Amino acid sequence: TAPRAAGALTVTPLIVVWIGQPLPRLARREGLEAIGLLLVTLLSAVVIFSGLSPLALSDYPVAFLTIPVMMWASYRFGQHGTTFAILILGSAAVLGAAQGIGPFYSVKDPNHALLLLLAFFGTVTVAMLVLAAVAKQRQLATEELRESEAELRRMANYTPQVVWTADGNGAITFPNDRWYAYTGFTPQENSLGWPRRVLHPDDYERCMAAWGSSLRDGTEYEVEVRRRRHDGEYRWWLTRA
Repeated sequence: TAPRAAGALTVTPLIVVWIGQPLPRLARREGLEAIGLLLVTLLSAVVIFSGLSPLALSDYPVAFLTIPVMMWASYRFGQHGTTFAILILGSAAVLGAAQGIGPFYSVKDPNHALLLLLAFFGTVTVAMLVLAAVAKQRQLATEELRESEAELRRMANYTPQVVWTADGNGAITFPNDRWYAYTGFTPQENSLGWPRRVLHPDDYERCMAAWGSSLRDGTEYEVEVRRRRHDGEYRWWLTRA
């Protein structure tokens, strides 16, 4: 019974996940990382659970060294990576315990060894699958936020006015395309202290004082100032934030 339960524990999650969920496509960098994870998982299986390593023959709880490997699989490759890592490590643990090798055979009884193995991998499997699900939800939330920001920027670029955003320190984080068309700046040029080059010298101090007061007190920012166009002409602007 214990061997069958151990086999079900390592194989069943893999079947359920890999059949029930589409396999995600990996970018080149992710593919190389997946290969690295596979090699580390195989190496861990040999070192921890086979008779080829003196570490597997010791009485130390070296099975816990598999947890970082499975956390890597869970966080970076979701439930597909988790179940595949569990299949490799769990299979190696079962084979080792059945042959009297590995950390789970320290009880000197094959049935007890497999029961101990079941308890360990059962707990770790549930924890890692939950971690993978949480990591997936976080990834989806990040992608949705990124798509929402991209949509906001597309909308801002279609408006006839200049639209911009700033962070809590007052640094401009996004100006729309209308701003670049007006000033003639590139994004690199815009990051090099544009107020001095755009604001009329007679309006600079007043504009910056109002901006600093808004940042400091949280009051509404509203000024009328002259700003230099790409052809050198100054035009009046009403700016609100």
